[in-house]
Amino acid sequence: CANVFIMTLTYFTESEAMSDAQFVFNMIFVCVFNGELVIKAIGLRRSYFLVRTKRTDDVRDWWNIFDFVLIVGTDIILVLLACVKHKGTRLGSLTLVMRGFRILRIVRVLEGQEGLQRLVATLIHTLPGMLNMIGLLILVFCIFAVMGMQLFASVSYRGDVNSHANFRTFSNAWMVLFRFSTGENFNGYMHDMSKDHSGCDHMYDYDPKDCHTEEDLECNPLNGCGTLYSFPFFLAFQIVVMYLMVNLFIAIM
Repeated sequence: CANVFIMTLTYFTESEAMSDAQFVFNMIFVCVFNGELVIKAIGLRRSYFLVRTKRTDDVRDWWNIFDFVLIVGTDIILVLLACVKHKGTRLGSLTLVMRGFRILRIVRVLEGQEGLQRLVATLIHTLPGMLNMIGLLILVFCIFAVMGMQLFASVSYRGDVNSHANFRTFSNAWMVLFRFSTGENFNGYMHDMSKDHSGCDHMYDYDPKDCHTEEDLECNPLNGCGTLYSFPFFLAFQIVVMYLMVNLFIAIM
């Protein structure tokens, strides 16, 4: 916990004294972790990587294996950093790897906490079911994205319908639906998509000179009218994604 607390003190544009103090504490924790590893390895010997169960065969102790890989990996990165720094070259990606190993130390908090370990084990066991649900959710998003492009691609910008939230491309449609899956202002967007304005085109025909994406230059802005199909479309999306899918996820968990 003390190691995690020291890591939380890092901030952007921190002073050199603060960085040096964190480096010192980091080295202290590395020494403590290495000492713990050596003591446990000497005391447990072969059993360090195994845990005895009621069955005849021993099974791997994944927490000790993770601990070993994390500590040894940190030591290797520290040695490499020292060598690179001694030669006067840039640290580059080694620093990022070192920070990654430091972040992984947070997982050590789970060691010895049986309640948290059971929660993590439960989450791991539910991953196959969650992956199936994620695949189904992606399929639903694709269906609604293509449907939205067919219905609303020619609608002109108005209100919440803008260059960042529209159905003119598949990627934009995906992002809009993802935003609405969190409940963000889908009702306001739904009403703006249903409104007409003076001079809009009720029967839009494809014209290569029209602006179909934001990257198009020297083109005519789309001037399509809104459509009342927005109400059943967005309400159906909210019901399917927000209620059915969320409830299915909860049931799996």
